[in-house]
Amino acid sequence: MQVGSVIRRRVTNRGGTREERGRLKTQDYTRLRDSINGMYKASRAREAQLIDLFLADTLDVDDFLRLKNRNANAPKVAYQVCIDHERTWDKEPVGIKFRDRIEVNGPRVDEPWVQWTAAKFEGKVGVSPTQFLQICEQHKLIPLKIEGKNRSACTREFGIFLVLRRFRLMEGSFRDLSIELNAHRTRLQYLYAATIILYEVHYTDLATKVDVFRLAQPGALERLAKASMDVGAPYSHIIAYIDGKPVFTTRPGNRACKHQALQYNGNDIDVQKLFYTGYYHGHGIRLQFATFTDGIAIMTVDSLREHDQHVLNKSKLAVALRCLLVRDSSGKRVHPAAYGDPAYRETEVILRKHKGLRTTTQAHVDKKMQTARACAEDMFCTLAKTFKYFDNKNNFKILTRGQYTIAQELLAATILLNCFAILHGNQTTGLFKLDPPSLRNYFRDANAKCYVDY
Repeated sequence: MQVGSVIRRRVTNRGGTREERGRLKTQDYTRLRDSINGMYKASRAREAQLIDLFLADTLDVDDFLRLKNRNANAPKVAYQVCIDHERTWDKEPVGIKFRDRIEVNGPRVDEPWVQWTAAKFEGKVGVSPTQFLQICEQHKLIPLKIEGKNRSACTREFGIFLVLRRFRLMEGSFRDLSIELNAHRTRLQYLYAATIILYEVHYTDLATKVDVFRLAQPGALERLAKASMDVGAPYSHIIAYIDGKPVFTTRPGNRACKHQALQYNGNDIDVQKLFYTGYYHGHGIRLQFATFTDGIAIMTVDSLREHDQHVLNKSKLAVALRCLLVRDSSGKRVHPAAYGDPAYRETEVILRKHKGLRTTTQAHVDKKMQTARACAEDMFCTLAKTFKYFDNKNNFKILTRGQYTIAQELLAATILLNCFAILHGNQTTGLFKLDPPSLRNYFRDANAKCYVDY
């Protein structure tokens, strides 16, 4: 019998297979359950029949006990199997750590912006319920109903809330989320992954490209350039500041390697080598922010082994700046420029700090630009403070659960970080004393799908 064979394997070999630890495969567990249920039903039916006969005075006590013991082996075997499984789950095998089972108590929280108090919601998400609904209203390209794996679904507002709450927590926050919302952790993971992917599908241009139409409005570039001059910058046409930073991750696993290979048209590539650099002796990605003086930032992500100049070329920031014209202090129309550290190559639209032996004039210029250039460094600090999930202490993965990448999470974080800057301001807006655009103006060109393909 199937049940007996399972017991003999468990008794004679206490070691290492999934069946012997009690974690049976789905098919084996189904057969075992059916066998146990069948034996119990047969034994219960037989006992009921014997009791009826005994109560009808057709059997004496000795006959009843003899017939009952003849059929007693089946319930004993079934009972022993159940006891063994209970002992196996209670006893933690050596080298294997099981997660604590989360008990879901109380009603499920599907609308925390309504079910929670305003103070509790703002403390956990970072914005008030009214501001949160304003952000969700501008995400017009994200469907009203978000569908994840295994028939999981939620509203647009709940999906954005999951992303925000996940970013505000540290690593392992899905367990905390399931306790807070009285929902199953796996369902929250599926909905989170579906929302992150929707951000990449619909709002990649918003997070990675310069909004040329918004900056081409009359007086917009002059306002950004004047803000740089007000803090002591000697240049009259700088509107943005760029900087890059490494983000370390764990070594990509086999699933991540297969997933990334598909991104390269199925070519046979070594993904672990692609994201490894001997300079840092580890794997990771390189994140670059281009922060404008009004507090809005765009991001670019590439492999950790790539140089800052390569990431800048990939972002096509220089191409976008050459599409615009701004009047400098002398009234001449020139292309706006971005300022960075000495790692970048100096061009007409990319200025950098002088390196090597410097003259007195060059040293004076670099000293004046030091305060203004700090906004590019502040963007990484703002990201880590606002969204604790992106603290470098966490062990990021190139690909998480075969569904989404760290680059997709950073893309969504950049958009939400800009929304926070619009609502509350950030260190850049405080430094340059410049108001960011409204939420409607920030999302307008992305929702209309009219970004310039430069």
